[in-house]
Amino acid sequence: MPFALVFLLPGIQKEAKLIPVAPLKSVFQPAKKLSLTGKNWFSGDFQLNFEKYLKDNIGLRPVFVRIYNQCNYSLFGMPSYGGVSIGNNGVLYQPGYLSTYKGEDFAGSARIDSFVRRMKIVQDELKRKNKYFLFIIAPGKVNIYPEIIPDKTGLKKVDTTNLEVMVDRLGKYNVNHIDFCAYFKTIRDTVHYPFFTKYGTHWSGSAVSLVMDTIFKRIEKATGEKLVNYDNSKGYSTNKDLKFTDADLANYMDLVFRLKPDSVYYPIYVFDTSAARSCGMLIIGDSFCQSFWGFDNVFPRVFSDSSMFWGYYRHKEWPTNKSMSMPINAFYLDEYLRNIDVVLLESVDMNLNLFGYGFIDDLYCVYARPENAKEHLAARIRENIIFWARMNDERFLVQKIADEMQITVDSAYQVYALKKQKEFYETKKILY
Repeated sequence: MPFALVFLLPGIQKEAKLIPVAPLKSVFQPAKKLSLTGKNWFSGDFQLNFEKYLKDNIGLRPVFVRIYNQCNYSLFGMPSYGGVSIGNNGVLYQPGYLSTYKGEDFAGSARIDSFVRRMKIVQDELKRKNKYFLFIIAPGKVNIYPEIIPDKTGLKKVDTTNLEVMVDRLGKYNVNHIDFCAYFKTIRDTVHYPFFTKYGTHWSGSAVSLVMDTIFKRIEKATGEKLVNYDNSKGYSTNKDLKFTDADLANYMDLVFRLKPDSVYYPIYVFDTSAARSCGMLIIGDSFCQSFWGFDNVFPRVFSDSSMFWGYYRHKEWPTNKSMSMPINAFYLDEYLRNIDVVLLESVDMNLNLFGYGFIDDLYCVYARPENAKEHLAARIRENIIFWARMNDERFLVQKIADEMQITVDSAYQVYALKKQKEFYETKKILY
């Protein structure tokens, strides 16, 4: 009887939730059950989905996954999560950053040159509108600490890197920028705490403090505007309760036993609460930007309420707390910028080949090719709508369209996007 209970327990747990189980922290989207239709039954899609639904949602699944992951890590030194590699001294890193360091993702000098020239045109037009543009490059962990890479992997570069050419062109065309890759390398041997923690893939809490100080000083010098003042000269060291992303790779590994981190340093911020937050900032960038409010909520206490972050130029993430809350309405991009004083474009070295996520191309089209802007922005909006729909529960509405119109799901996404695109243009909402 006890042996039989072992097999019955997952089913009982799924329905009754007798045992509290923490969800997995890795990037995992459990399958949701499809509504049964004649089409998906006879095509076999319903059966395949239902099988995956049961597998992904079985009771105690997170427990079994963590046990499996722990065995792989402890017995064989292997991470089960494909987005993590184990380097020297047990340091965790993401393999994509190694490819970037070696130049395996080099996009070509001509493409980079064209992008930076467009960036310069956008910068100059924004300046004409009394707005300051700043492009910052965030370093990947491998770029700053290549010594973490095991010798067997090799660090020999196969090509010129996007970073090398990008920095050269930024200087050539006088684009406002801060290269934190070069800056960190210059001072890495003089700081007391690392720019990346042992088990993190994003810059550490102490590094973010340095980054923000540098950005704020650049903005104040360039614009003459005084930002909200704060004191972060004091702080504390700890190897427990790491903040925000300082142990994100360890979390993604979903182990039974938590990895013990090295000591980190966190500054304590004391703000001048009497100062007005008058400067509006628009940030376009990747997940490294989330650190600006994820660690100590600094940006919301420095910049005005009109400020926001557009993650990958696809969706608004801040100041809302819900990630991917709404797609960007690029039709009225220039109209929105009227409330903005500073435009900050950020890219980590691995994302330089995404060329500003399309933001620079869109503004360039608005400013330099206005006759093509509507068609160009319409295509961008459809792309963003489809991405947003795939990442949210809208995919079930799209499946319904596919079933009703007897078309493929990919075609249904196009139908859905065209309908939403029309709404975007007619409602004149900056963020839908």
